[in-house]
Amino acid sequence: MRIFDLRSHCLSSWPLSVWKQASYLSTEPEHGHDCYEIMITLKDGGICLVGGSNYAIRAGSLFLCTPFDSHAYTLPSGNLLYNLMFTPDILSASAGKLLKLIPGGAYQMFTGEEELKSLLNLLTRLEQELIEQRRGFESLTGAMMEFLITSIYRKTNELPNFTELKPSNEVEKLIAYIQTHYFEKITLPVMGRLIRRSPAYVGQLFRRVAGCSFSKYLLRYRVNKASELLKSSPLSLTEIAYQTGFFDSAHFAKSFSRITGQSPRHYRRQFLDLLPPESPEETGQNDRVDASR
Repeated sequence: MRIFDLRSHCLSSWPLSVWKQASYLSTEPEHGHDCYEIMITLKDGGICLVGGSNYAIRAGSLFLCTPFDSHAYTLPSGNLLYNLMFTPDILSASAGKLLKLIPGGAYQMFTGEEELKSLLNLLTRLEQELIEQRRGFESLTGAMMEFLITSIYRKTNELPNFTELKPSNEVEKLIAYIQTHYFEKITLPVMGRLIRRSPAYVGQLFRRVAGCSFSKYLLRYRVNKASELLKSSPLSLTEIAYQTGFFDSAHFAKSFSRITGQSPRHYRRQFLDLLPPESPEETGQNDRVDASR
């Protein structure tokens, strides 16, 4: 599992990073951080893995991850996700104690149009303050984070039965199967038999929960697995293609380029100094594509 360093995400020495993702299909494979992370979604759609369970994302969903907790998510086009990464150093002693009392996990935290609007204003202001770094921004953003954490603490303690999100057993089974069999041939009928539902039902479930088709979710997952190998492994593109469920290196190269906007070889050059020698199949001269994958 990859562990991200908070400092590499910060715009200054202040240990707080706030950034948003929007407008495109995004899949972040299982990873962790060396800090606390709060993820807040402003629209319906997507899947988030926290604490070993998959949750359907709703508007106002909040996911709290403590340092080194593993999590992952798929966010469909049009959704809006805010990531807040920080250390308790930015908080007062009293707010730091409250943070430790909030269990890591998934919550349906914010409801109603006005509450979501106020939340968006707060997150936008936080992000802007960190970008502009005007005099005293540390004090102001620290106070805003204390307000947010106090609000979360109150809600998780006053309305525990209402706020805790429940994982979908069907979604959990399907996602878990993909995570362990992504290198095999996976079809809608296979997935349907897994949960004793029709292929059409599985397709509708993915569109409703993940915000995209089943085939697009599977392709994105395979590309993310391949990107991990490109970053850390000297395996050839052909070997990576077969290990991540693609028919051949040409199919892999075309799919990877379509999802990421760059070829696998170009992507790898950012992370590895020593590359395996090119071959005709790795440069895309073999155009065979298996439409079922």
